Amino acid sequence: MKNKKKKILTMVVVYSLLGTLGGCRFKRNVDISIPTEPEKTQSEMNQNDEDMSQVQNESAQTSAETLSVVYKNIDLNLFAQVFMETSTIEEAEKYKPKHSLGEYYYEIGGKTIVYTGITSGIISYNDVTDGAGDCYDAIINSLGYLTNGMGNSFRQLCPNESLDICSKEQAIEACSKYAQACGYGSDCDITVYAFTLDAIEKVNEVFADSISAPGEGFDIVTKGQVEELRDEGKDEEAEKMDDQLHSATGRGLPWKKEHEAMVVYYRSKLNGMLLDSHDAGLEIVYVPYIDKIVLITGHVPCQQTAVSKISELISKEAAVSQVAQTLGVRTQDDIQIDAISLVYAMQYAGTDQLCAIPSWKVDYVLKNADENTQIKDPGSLWIDAVSGFVADYWKQD
Repeated sequence: MKNKKKKILTMVVVYSLLGTLGGCRFKRNVDISIPTEPEKTQSEMNQNDEDMSQVQNESAQTSAETLSVVYKNIDLNLFAQVFMETSTIEEAEKYKPKHSLGEYYYEIGGKTIVYTGITSGIISYNDVTDGAGDCYDAIINSLGYLTNGMGNSFRQLCPNESLDICSKEQAIEACSKYAQACGYGSDCDITVYAFTLDAIEKVNEVFADSISAPGEGFDIVTKGQVEELRDEGKDEEAEKMDDQLHSATGRGLPWKKEHEAMVVYYRSKLNGMLLDSHDAGLEIVYVPYIDKIVLITGHVPCQQTAVSKISELISKEAAVSQVAQTLGVRTQDDIQIDAISLVYAMQYAGTDQLCAIPSWKVDYVLKNADENTQIKDPGSLWIDAVSGFVADYWKQD
């Protein structure tokens, strides 16, 4: 039990460290060998010759554009048709709670659908029937394996792209209309993870109190109901109901084979280069045993508004050295570099302008970690390919 708690604490410390070091570059150089032929996932190996040529060209680039970007407008009527089965967004007004929680915030039975508009571009769909949405959100996203810069960790955890009951292609087809309603078309990048029972059990080992599986008997409570009680002056009842909002994860129900899921991750491109960052991408969780989408989280795609500047890029070797220093790696034996790719990462210029900056994404594995950390812990870091700093995705006040 104690070791599990230490693992969680270690991850928190790592995230805090990376946030602190985002604007800092070390002087000490660490020589780490980089792969000449990075390991590829099954989907990468299936790319055609044109895609492979593009990857090679990106790796050889010595300069790139920094772009001013905004989140795209989505087709609101299509959004309403897919998520609420109404013909227009105006007809979906009937699904808004009495207490307004946003211009595009809706509650339908056990489903909550949210779109924050182009300012922040956030999309959220949570089906808490049987507690499903909350349970999958906790088991998949609590460690930040996928959406907080740990994509390499999630691939290590889920190496396969299909389940016994569902192929990669079937999962993409099941998620297709939802992705399109969120603005992702045929030109986006799609990565598929088979979230098996074995992976679920491995994640649960990290937590002192295991995350529950979904199951019957969960009383659905919505944020709209809580706020309505507060509006009526029933604060005590509202607090009790608020405690129930995300209580599904603590019921202690065992995960079973039928809970295995497909996680489909969408990323857009700018000028043909992948936009791969904290504030970009869309995750859809599909459970094939019940043929149901239970969770969607992420952002709508971005679009370019202007070219801010064209800059010379640091080398891949310099980026790897920065990763090693940021992680406290001292020798070649401590880290393995799995892959390096040139992508766009999101960053704010000042307080308002969102930019896409060229960045080296470095996938690594820490090989000689302390017993109280994630032993042989895989992960990813983004290095600003212009400044050489660890890319900082968060908006600065």
